[in-house]
Amino acid sequence: MNNAKCAVMFNDFCDEDPIHIDGHKVEKLDKFVYLGQEVNTKGDFSGEVSRRIQLSWAAFNKFRSTFTSKLPLCLKRKLFNQCILPVMTYGCQAWVLTKAQLRRLQVTQRKMERIMLGITLLDKMRNTSIRNKTKITDVAAFSKKLKWEFAGRIARKTGNWTSAILNWTPDGKRKQGRPRPRWEDEILKMAGENWKTTAQDKRAWSNLGETLMQQWIETTNPISNQHQLKVCDSRQ
Repeated sequence: MNNAKCAVMFNDFCDEDPIHIDGHKVEKLDKFVYLGQEVNTKGDFSGEVSRRIQLSWAAFNKFRSTFTSKLPLCLKRKLFNQCILPVMTYGCQAWVLTKAQLRRLQVTQRKMERIMLGITLLDKMRNTSIRNKTKITDVAAFSKKLKWEFAGRIARKTGNWTSAILNWTPDGKRKQGRPRPRWEDEILKMAGENWKTTAQDKRAWSNLGETLMQQWIETTNPISNQHQLKVCDSRQ
């Protein structure tokens, strides 16, 4: 072990006593980046959303000359969906986002769309008109679809640590106050208590996801074009 590269992070259930290894005090951190994602003691994804936005802008600026060129929008759309959108949604399968955090990603995406079209806020073009022109995949719908597919894979696999964590029931009592949103809450709301049984049929789970995503878009987003559900497969 390299003491200079080691650190320790405590949660709310641990005594924050100093830890020493060979006389060297291990640094205490409240958050750190592991496998490309920020991990913190509070389970808050605000920092990770901010990182994703910064990294997506870095990726976008690498291709800014292409996005601002006179290339057809169909080529710009393909470049965005394949190179920018995956950066914005990296690791979204494990996210538990609030509406405000999800909106931050959508606002960033709309700003990039305006750059692609060569317009600004002063042009006062509606978001629906912008999306009808660019026809890029909506970041919110894309992230929810990836999480839905990931949930199905977890439900169909047994005997691994991922499913063990999902089915784990901790001991003790939680603190007073509003409970923190859980990863499974969104899946339960969309598919019901028996979602793990439903997910055993891969085709049925996929069809249910398409239907639920369409309903979600129609109720939360005025842009309900079918192309938003035809997202790019991350394996392509």
